[in-house]
Amino acid sequence: MSVSALMRSRSYSSVLILIINLAISGAVSLGIAVVPHSLRIAVVVAPWSPPRHVLDVIADAGGKVVRSSQVPWVALSEGMSPGYVQRLFSAGAVLVFDGSLFSAYRREALP
Repeated sequence: MSVSALMRSRSYSSVLILIINLAISGAVSLGIAVVPHSLRIAVVVAPWSPPRHVLDVIADAGGKVVRSSQVPWVALSEGMSPGYVQRLFSAGAVLVFDGSLFSAYRREALP
């Protein structure tokens, strides 16, 4: 292998390692940001679910709906009991995240 080919392969490897590290750092940062830290939790169900399925998931997990969203598969909930997040997943939630991030989706509360 020539010296120039060796330099190119090391340069490529360094860039690849840098990109992988940045991707992992970003994923970890995002994971920390979305982990629920408060009583209010945003709940996401599959988009192809029936329109009120997210409300059923929250009710089945023992929570209450605080706000609906602009899309029928996302809602803000509140649950105070231990294990609430696990029960949301068991009831059919595909994603839950901290309610403080919900402001991008919020609209008037449900009746």
